[in-house]
Formats: sequence, structure tokens, C-alpha cells
Amino acid sequence: MDEITRLKNLSNFPFEQLENKCKLVPNVKNEYSFIYQKYVLDNDHNLFVKKDDNQFTFNLSINNFRDNIKSVIIICSKDGSTILEHTLKKLEEFETSKDHDILLVDDRSVSKDIYNLANKYGASYIRIDNELDIFNYSVINNIAAIYAKKFGKTLLIFHNNDMWPSSPETLKNLVNKHEKYKSNITGCRLLYPTKKSYEDLGKPVHLLNEKLEQIYDTIQHGGIFFTRMSHALSGISRKNRIVFRPQHLFRFYEKNYFFSTKDQPCFAITGALQIINISDFIEIGGLNICLASSFQDIDLCIKALEKQMTVYYVGSEYMYHAESITNAKENITKKPELITDNIIWDILWEKRLMYLLDIDNDNKKYL
Repeated sequence: MDEITRLKNLSNFPFEQLENKCKLVPNVKNEYSFIYQKYVLDNDHNLFVKKDDNQFTFNLSINNFRDNIKSVIIICSKDGSTILEHTLKKLEEFETSKDHDILLVDDRSVSKDIYNLANKYGASYIRIDNELDIFNYSVINNIAAIYAKKFGKTLLIFHNNDMWPSSPETLKNLVNKHEKYKSNITGCRLLYPTKKSYEDLGKPVHLLNEKLEQIYDTIQHGGIFFTRMSHALSGISRKNRIVFRPQHLFRFYEKNYFFSTKDQPCFAITGALQIINISDFIEIGGLNICLASSFQDIDLCIKALEKQMTVYYVGSEYMYHAESITNAKENITKKPELITDNIIWDILWEKRLMYLLDIDNDNKKYL
């Protein structure tokens, strides 16, 4: 079996098996094992695969799902409740709960802050832990999606904990356009918050702190494009292999930059906000659990394109996204999962992405 096939098989999420283990009664502890694959170097700089059989435990301890609401906003967070509460306050202010349930997914928090916020804002709450004590965005969102399905939800809105709508109508308009365009995965324009918003948050640590004065109220995400980079394994294999990795389009541009405000089908959109029908999410196979902290959102979109589905960027609507506040707090950029994600993305999509997106590459011999 070749490396790509093996990785694809490993990343398949066992929705049906796990669904049977997800109880609807609160305070029932559930558990399931996932193989987490890491590519590491030994002392002689040889690449090898390390597989960890990682036991995840999860517990739905607050159930505020409503039978008449078919859409759920899924927000994952870990400790640090300030930014999450700011987001929940905005959603409450805009009366978002009229159309959507909210599910807070607590990833290994030390404190009970997120549990308390769920009670305060009428959200449902799942606590998820794992034996390796690693961050795996894909697994925790897949588990959340299973619970959403069991409670009769048909629409998932994956929503970062550091993001909020720009107006009371934003989410409603996005869902309407998701349906109007017959989109399978929908996202929108994201802006860095205003200076006042950052001050309201207490000026938290941010990966772009030294540039904050320049980026207030500018574009954070205006779509996705792919840029040529050296393969993560180029130095090891001694070959100048080229891959394409995703980047945010129009980052730091003026917020109403003309080309960023258009609604159009696209290759991919960021996972900070993704609207997807739950049936499509499961058909695609969910988020790739081999990609723990990055690229899983783009991987989801590209797999949707392989299935002849449509990904839509709605530039006419925008949300505010205080990008990387959580990443700075968690120091995620220095964690080994990120290095592993780079390697796995490059192996999975080195050749397939060029063919699928019809990317013109000068290095034809590497196809």
C-alpha cells in the first residue's frame, strides 16, 4: 500500500461506530481510541512513522439542544475564558440563539470557566480529554458533529472562539446564501477587529502584536490561494520537491477591497468559519484526524471538490476574527503537531492538488 493510500485510510473517521457510543444522557462518560500518526526523525536523521493509539474521553454534561432548531454553532476552546465570553456576548447581543443552538467543546481545560460560560449563556457543553494531552482540532470537532447529528441537527457552523458577527444579520445572511448558492461548504470575508475591540479584550497577547496598529479593521481572510513551497521532506530525500500550501488571500488589505467583497465559488475557505450540511460533512469523511492543528479545513474543502461538491466564498458578508490570540496563548506554533501537519499535507496533496486544481507547475518532472 502506498503512503498516500495508507494516510487516507488512517484519516477516515469512524462516524458510525462512534455515533453508537455517544450517549444522549448527560454525564455519561464515553471513550474511543484513534490512531494519531506522527512523522519524526531519529538520531541519524532518518524519517520514520510513530503511531500513538490515543484514547479520547468525552462527556456531554450540559444538554441545551432544542428539537425545533436544526443548526448548531460549534465553538472549541481551552481555558482562557475572556475571548470566548466576548464572542458569546456578541452572539447573545445579536440574538443568534433564535436560529442556532450553540455547542461549546472544552478541550482539556484546567479550569471550569468554559463549563460556567455554557451555563451562563445557555449553550450545550462537551468536555474532551486525551491520553497524549495533545491538541487535535479535527478529532474534537468530529466528535461534536456526531452529537449534533444525534440531536437532529442538519447544519454545522464551525466557529472559532475568537470571532464574532459584524451585525445581527450576518449569520442569517450567510446561511441563506449557503442555501441560495447550493453550496456544500461556505465561508466569508474575515476582518481583524477594531482597535476598540482589542482594548475591550484587555489587549491580549497576539502573534502579530508588533503589527497590531497597522492591521486594525483590515482583511484577515479574503479567500484562499496556493503558493509554491519546498516539500517538507525535500532536505531528507535530497530532491527539490515542490508542493502547494494554502495562504489567506488579501490579508492586510483595506477591509472593503473590491475583489474581496464578491460572492463566488472557490477552491477552499478557512476553517475559522465553515458552514456545512452535516450529511455532506459525513460523506466527505469529516476532518482529517492525521492533521491535528492545521490544514484540516483546507483538506476538507479539497476532498469536497474531489466529490464534485461546491465550496463558496461569500465576500459580501464579513465577521471579525481576532486571529491567533488563542494560538499565542497556547504557543501552538512551536508544537510538534504543526511540523507533523506540514509533512502529512505535503505527502497527501503533493501530486493530487496540482491535478485537481489544474495548477500550472514548471516542475513537471515532479508530478
